[in-house]
Amino acid sequence: MAADWQSFSIDQGYRVNFAQPGSHAVALNRMLGSKPSVIDLMKALLKEAL
Repeated sequence: MAADWQSFSIDQGYRVNFAQPGSHAVALNRMLGSKPSVIDLMKALLKEAL
């Protein structure tokens, strides 16, 4: 699987699962947009760690 994303952001409380057809499957996710991705759960965890 190869995916080109213009943006990829996830709000807190949501989840994304990449379901692969088998254990040897490979996924390439390429970010093409100029804005950084935001994954709010990671921001929340980092905030707690600091």
